[in-house]
Amino acid sequence: MPFVKLIVRQYKKVPSAILYTEEQISDIKRFCCPPVTAESTVLGFDKTFNLSNVHVTVSVYKCLAVKRRSTNDHPIFCGPLLLHGNSDKDTFFLFLHHLFGQLMDCPQVPILGSDDEKALKLAMALAFPQAARLTCTRHLKQNFSHTLADKVGLPKQERERFITQIFGDNGIIAHGTDHMDIAYRLQHMAESTENRSVQKLIELMSPLLVENAKGLERPGLHLASPLWTNNNCESLNHCLQQALSCRSLKLVELVQKLHRIIKTQHREVQRAICGVGEFVLVDEYQRFGVPRGVVFLYWKTTKTTHEEICNHYKGTFGP
Repeated sequence: MPFVKLIVRQYKKVPSAILYTEEQISDIKRFCCPPVTAESTVLGFDKTFNLSNVHVTVSVYKCLAVKRRSTNDHPIFCGPLLLHGNSDKDTFFLFLHHLFGQLMDCPQVPILGSDDEKALKLAMALAFPQAARLTCTRHLKQNFSHTLADKVGLPKQERERFITQIFGDNGIIAHGTDHMDIAYRLQHMAESTENRSVQKLIELMSPLLVENAKGLERPGLHLASPLWTNNNCESLNHCLQQALSCRSLKLVELVQKLHRIIKTQHREVQRAICGVGEFVLVDEYQRFGVPRGVVFLYWKTTKTTHEEICNHYKGTFGP
């Protein structure tokens, strides 16, 4: 099926498969790799779940062309998927390098986000050497807190003070003016700390926080908070598990259901073009909308299905 773009067989490893549609690649080009002045979003990755004999690693992005009627937020869309048994650097690299090849003609590289999983992050650095890479702030905060408690042995009150100074609403990350300012504040915090173990921990974590801040300085980046998290991937993971009834599936059945879920997401965007459904076009895309009267008249005279009408006008939506 066209959804299965590549099957990779490696010596002494479980075969892996790369899955995506052309609509997903077009969306990523439009929303994650646009011209410098355009609005953009992060392309997040997460090794999520096991619903067959293989793992599923998902990529996600926010569809900036539409918003939900109920919340006025951009919906989270599923990007290319990797089905794999091994979770090492080489397996992730094959997936990411393939995506890099699909995005080579874009005005700029995407900003990539992930949890603090070493194999995935290393593969990102190899496949997208010029891309900014974000690490989930929530995971960094949890790791920092656990290390202070388990290895450094700080009392709870002192731990919370350090955590608030860095990750709080009025902390260094939230109020740093740019990545250089954040680097200076973290360095000053480390130097002013008498506990040598805490000082080393801050120094080890600082490059990741500074790298996050640097990546988030891209003009037009759509982000709710300077404390970037990988929650979008985890939310999509939860939705996929519910849609697939949280049960182990045969591989072919899993691929078919994943394909159906992705087609449903893009069908909702097509419905938004016609002014119906869960999503509405944002102001910048309103000119692509088709009035309901035109849709009804076109359907009445040609007996065309709703999806065919959307596809008829979709060419003006542009890649």
